[in-house]
Amino acid sequence: MKEKIYKIAPHFIQNLMVSVFNLIAYKYRYGGNYKKHLEQKRSLKSASLIKLQEFQQEKLTAFLKFSKQQSKYYAQIDENTSVHSIAILPIITKEILRAKINDIYTLDKSKGIVAKTGGTTGASLEVVFTKDNIQERFAAQDAFREQFGYKLGEKSAWFSGKSII
Repeated sequence: MKEKIYKIAPHFIQNLMVSVFNLIAYKYRYGGNYKKHLEQKRSLKSASLIKLQEFQQEKLTAFLKFSKQQSKYYAQIDENTSVHSIAILPIITKEILRAKINDIYTLDKSKGIVAKTGGTTGASLEVVFTKDNIQERFAAQDAFREQFGYKLGEKSAWFSGKSII
């Protein structure tokens, strides 16, 4: 519905719609814990290999624990799986994902932010994120981009295959 309105709207309304979309997206991406996550990602740049490996294991353990608690599909996994034995975790094909998506979800769509995959191999999939997860992912991206001169807030252009509205 939004796309249909956007396509038939005059340019000034299209510009307004894009601006509103961007304001909402900016709030999700850079609010909440974004600054905390950004500082953490920045600190990892100078961390030792041992510290990085500890961080990696902590993140994996937290992810597996969350998945085990929140997903029917992953209820049986071992949350203490190490980074070195990650291959023992079940591999999900797109067919399994499509067939068991409701058991795999860890977060109800009404409690998260829904994004869609590109759908290059067929129908797109819906992915549900928490606000904190979005903020952590953008902090990781921004910390990486900073290494090449990017600064949040400076004018830049991004190109993707996503629909804006």
